Amino acid sequence: MSLEISAGFVRAKAVSRCACHRSPKCRHPRPEKALDNPFLHSDTQSNETGLAARRVIHYLSEQMKFLLSILAVAAIAVSTLAEEQSAEDSAYYQKWIGCKAPPITFDQSDRTNYVETIQKGKQTLLYSFDAGNFVDSANLPRLTAELQSLHQVRTNLTNSFAVIGFTRGVQWTPCFGTTNVPKGLDELSRFPVVNLNNKRGALGEPYEMLMLPGGILIGTNGIICSVFLHPMTTKDFKSISSIPALAGPPHEAPRRGSEK
Repeated sequence: MSLEISAGFVRAKAVSRCACHRSPKCRHPRPEKALDNPFLHSDTQSNETGLAARRVIHYLSEQMKFLLSILAVAAIAVSTLAEEQSAEDSAYYQKWIGCKAPPITFDQSDRTNYVETIQKGKQTLLYSFDAGNFVDSANLPRLTAELQSLHQVRTNLTNSFAVIGFTRGVQWTPCFGTTNVPKGLDELSRFPVVNLNNKRGALGEPYEMLMLPGGILIGTNGIICSVFLHPMTTKDFKSISSIPALAGPPHEAPRRGSEK
């Protein structure tokens, strides 16, 4: 058979078989197998392929919605757990008020300049501040403003409190016996600074709290009289001089629920 196109119609036309149709030189029409040309059915195949593709896309879309819903629930659960842990930490560290402050030790990674300013019978602020780390640089405008505020409050006091800094900022970490603190910041931070980059789990309680920005105030009698569970502000610095030393014998150091 052969195809004959006439007036827009396609119709089959009988063609006698040729004994030589297998020869490359044969010019006679090919047999019925010619009707199996896949291009004659391209529209049908295209529609089927498109339908299959839409089904796959719909399936993937539904699966993605399901996964996103799971991730959303997980995120809410993690956020709630973080809030609960934060509240638990806050309650735990508040219990340290009235307890004897454990001794503070320094190692070779800490800046020990100005240690002599820490005197017995003087309030001491353990001040943790964000000055960047090995990966992230410090927010210098915010850090400068915070240190300026602390410096100004201390300067205006007749009997100022001592300060021990705690930070991951590498500027305060001694390298070959010297530090790399910019001059402006150095003048505002003339106090010893503990390097937190190698202290995770080594500070001991309650000083593990200082792994995050905040502060612990130790009274003139060596008893903890206040804790600041947030980055310290000018208001916090100004309040220090009005916080009295706690009278009476110190409390027993609290334990976390898992340590009881």
